[in-house]
Parts: sequence; C-alpha cells; structure tokens
Amino acid sequence: MRAVCLTSNSYIHCITPFAYLWNKFFGLPVVVAGYDVQPESLPANFSWLSIGAQADYTWSAGVLKLLDLLPDELFILVLEDYLLSTQVDMQAVTALAGIIQRRSDVVKIDLTDDRLKVGHTAYGRIGDVSLIRSADDAPYQMSVQAAIWRKSWLRAYLDPAEDAWQAEKFGTRRIVSARTQGRERGVILGTTQPPMRYVNAIGGEGTMPGTWARHRFPEWMLDELEGMM
Repeated sequence: MRAVCLTSNSYIHCITPFAYLWNKFFGLPVVVAGYDVQPESLPANFSWLSIGAQADYTWSAGVLKLLDLLPDELFILVLEDYLLSTQVDMQAVTALAGIIQRRSDVVKIDLTDDRLKVGHTAYGRIGDVSLIRSADDAPYQMSVQAAIWRKSWLRAYLDPAEDAWQAEKFGTRRIVSARTQGRERGVILGTTQPPMRYVNAIGGEGTMPGTWARHRFPEWMLDELEGMM
C-alpha cells in the first residue's frame, strides 16, 4: 500500500521537512499530489503527480481529479503539513491494511486518535491492536487526519464545489444522512493506540500557508529541520 500526500502551491514548501521526517519514522512509498508548482527534489521513494493548474480546482474538485488519476483503490491519505514526530507502528499499520484489504465493508481506518475523540465502541482486536468502531452519527467522519481510505467511498461523498473544511463537515452530514436512510453501511475503524503521531505544522486552518506553527514543534524537531523551513 502507498501513501498519498496532498499538497498545494502555497504549501509546497512543506514537502522537504515532511519527506525528511516521513523517511526518518516510516519510509513507505509516497505519491505527492499537487498542482502546477512542483517540489525542487524528492527522495527516491517519493513520486510526483500533478493534478493540473490549481486555479482550475476547488479543494474537493482537485481530490476528485486525483482519484481519477490514481489507480490505487486503497491508500493512506496524509497532508503535507503532517510532520511525523515519532516512529510509526509498522506492525499496526500492516495489520490495519490487512483488514481493509480483506473486508469490503471497511471503508476507512483512522491512523491517529481522531476517532477516539468522538463516539465509538470497542471492535475487538487483531494481534496486539485494539480496534474501535466510529459511531454511525459521529462527527467528522470525512476528517482528513491521516487514515487508510477506500477510494470509491471517498469519491462518493465529495462535492466538487467544497473546500477542505466544507468537505469534512458537509461530507459527514451526507454520510450520516445516507446511514439514516439505510443507503450506507460502511464501517470506519480506529485504534486505542494510534500508530501514527505528528505535528500539524501549519497554523490558521489553511489561512496562513507561509506560517509554521513553531510553538507546536518539539525542540528536537526545530533543531533537525533547521534550514528546511
């Protein structure tokens, strides 16, 4: 399974520190999906995919175009300002990837503590990993915190007119409505011990793309990223 890292023209400067910490703590192959500004260089396990001219797309329309270009049905989706802060639990990620590969009813698996913060129930174990199931009416089921996604399910709840925050909010409303009407039975899982932890490195909910939220960074990270930021 590959990871897909979404970026934009304004956030392209995040890719160098993102890639450095990704390979320090994880190392999975990554497709960087952006627009008409390309990173100057990428590590060997990273590749570049251009969606097109950014001016032609909303956030959601860009993701929909990406899904058309991406052959993978299952992938880890991350954003470029998710700077890994500790070693990823590879054993847990492998186990979770196995679940979504084997079970067509599982549509998304959270890799952070995002689903722990909202309504959920225990959902058994796989090896050493304790699973939870997100409640059918839980908020932010379309959250773009790091997760394994099923492409066909993500595509079904995106509206090309929406930005990222609208997609998370209104996309979740569409999911809850479909569940209420019996049209949606997809299972969203998480874990009690998230296998991935990172710093949300840009502040302002997308309104300050040039501003690093340095107060969120541990000192070691600031030291190691000196010259990359």
